[in-house]
Amino acid sequence: MRRSYLGSDSLVDGGKRPCPAVAPFLLAAILPLAPVLESVGEGEDVASPLIPARHTLADEEAAFARSTLELARALQMQGRWDRAVVLLRSGRAILDASTTPTVEVDIVLGDLLWKRGELTEAEGLLRRAVAETSEIESSLVASDALYHLGEVAYVKALAVGETGFDEAIDLHRRALEMRNSQQALAEVSLSLSRLGTIEELLGRTEEALDLFRRALDTSQRSGDERGSIRPLTHIAGHHETLGELDEAFELYQRALEISRRLGDWESLVFGLCNVGEVVWRRSGDHGTAASHFEEALAASEEMGFVLAILRASMASGELYASRGEMDRAQAAFRRAEAEAAAAGYERLAEGIRGRIRRLETDGAQ
Repeated sequence: MRRSYLGSDSLVDGGKRPCPAVAPFLLAAILPLAPVLESVGEGEDVASPLIPARHTLADEEAAFARSTLELARALQMQGRWDRAVVLLRSGRAILDASTTPTVEVDIVLGDLLWKRGELTEAEGLLRRAVAETSEIESSLVASDALYHLGEVAYVKALAVGETGFDEAIDLHRRALEMRNSQQALAEVSLSLSRLGTIEELLGRTEEALDLFRRALDTSQRSGDERGSIRPLTHIAGHHETLGELDEAFELYQRALEISRRLGDWESLVFGLCNVGEVVWRRSGDHGTAASHFEEALAASEEMGFVLAILRASMASGELYASRGEMDRAQAAFRRAEAEAAAAGYERLAEGIRGRIRRLETDGAQ
């Protein structure tokens, strides 16, 4: 039997409030089934005015699982991650004793949890998802499990520092192979982008650029605008590194406009930081940069997205430091250090501590 993740000690929103046993906004969907669920054994045919006799309980449970996933994904896209987590936990608890697989629920929940700093639980869910789909050679669900476990491995290498990138590369390559076999172009683009990010971090710039260009081409061929956000961003970052700020700004701005148009909060926060930094570097427009960083930080906090909170806080800190506002700069970096430490991102936390020490030295001079 699968473990239930509900109960009085379950927490959401960074551990700030208890997770209810069943989310209030689920009651409308759940309560009509209660009389049926009480009187019918697992897998038996359901004969009720509420549910046509030709349906089985398993049919209704599968329909409930699909609805849970659809709503959770919509909430995730809109940045309402606390509600998505409550929904998915509640859905898993309802399906806990059923025969309906919860692997897709586990994948989406695991993705949200690592982004909110709950790496250990996320990794457990995703490793189980990979194990449950390991014999499915051509399923997009199996490739999603590999991809999202690869994201956890990536963050452990990048932020925690306890591993290298080998596992992340292996998982993402396996996911890419499966997605290519299914000709799932939107998913292929995501895999290529992440592999490009890792190559870039390892100092293999040309290999990274090739992967980003392939990802952009793939997303454009698929008609998936969302899939173009990451490669546009990373190609822009290459131009920024070379000091080609006009080219960088154009590509960053395109990515940000797509994020706003699609209502994609996750990419929006990084887009705001990227555009704000280039505006500041290119024209010295501190006001626009500060506005972008503030919007990014507010959205990141609403989601509870730890890496995004770090990104926006550090961008603000650097802006304050450039204006000689050392107290505000140090406060922004201390906020980032506390978030990183709370999430167990020790590698990032130590880097932030080093920046704080340099700021203290600069302020003393």
